[in-house]
Amino acid sequence: YLDQKAIDRRLKINYSLNDFTDLPVNKDYVKDLNQYVIEITGKSRWFNAIACFIDYDQLSTIEDLPYVKEIQKMHYHQVLTSYDSISIGEKNLLKGQLESLEGDLFTQKDITGKGVRICVIDGGFKKANISKSLEHLYTNNQIIKTWNFNGNNSNVYTSISHGTTVLSCIAGKHNNKLMGLAQDAEFLLAKTEKLMVENKSEEEDWLMAVEWADANGADIINSSLGYTSDGYFKEQMDGKTSIIAKA
Repeated sequence: YLDQKAIDRRLKINYSLNDFTDLPVNKDYVKDLNQYVIEITGKSRWFNAIACFIDYDQLSTIEDLPYVKEIQKMHYHQVLTSYDSISIGEKNLLKGQLESLEGDLFTQKDITGKGVRICVIDGGFKKANISKSLEHLYTNNQIIKTWNFNGNNSNVYTSISHGTTVLSCIAGKHNNKLMGLAQDAEFLLAKTEKLMVENKSEEEDWLMAVEWADANGADIINSSLGYTSDGYFKEQMDGKTSIIAKA
C-alpha cells in the first residue's frame, strides 16, 4: 500500500520499513465499528484512529470495545466564511519573484524538479487541467494522483482556483517562460477545504491528505492553508493541541 517512491525515500533517510505508523488501521476493527457508528468520515494510520459520527447513546458501548483506547470529542461548529494571460504588473512581479529565488542559477544548473514528487494540499484546483500555463504537466503525465477528501473522489478541479495559482507558482510556464522553478516535478493534488465552513473536519481531511501524500511518495508537501476558528496561537503549535500540530 506504499508507493515505491515512498519506500525509496524511507531507504534514502535510513527510516525503518517496519515502523508501526505505516500500518493501516485494522480492517476488522473498522468493519466491527460500522455497526455502532452513524458514519466513518476518515481513517489515520499515524494516529491509529478513525473519525466518525456516533449517537450519544452508543458512546459507552464503543468505549467498552476491547480495541478502543479512547474517544476524543471534536467540536464541529460552522462559520460562513484563469491564468491564460498575465498583465504587465504580473510580469514584473513574476520577474522579481524568480530573481529573488535566484531562479537563473536553477536554469544554469538545469535544476527543474525532475525526480521530485510534490504534494499540493489546497481548497481547489479549478481549471488547472485546462490551463495553458499548466498544460505541460498533463501532457507529460506529471500529475500522478489527485484526491478530493471532501467528496471522496478524484475530482479536485472544483470550488476555487487557489490551488491552481499555487501550482502555477511552483511549476507553471507562460509562453515557455518559467513561472515556477519545478516545471519537471511530479505532483499529487489534494483538496481538503470545504470553503463555506471552518471546523475540525477540515483538519481531519488535512491529516488524511498528508498521510496520503506520504504513502504516495511525496518528497515535499505544500499547504498554504490556515486553521484559526478555534483560536490557535503560536504557543499552541506544540504538537499536542490541534490535530495538525500533532500530525
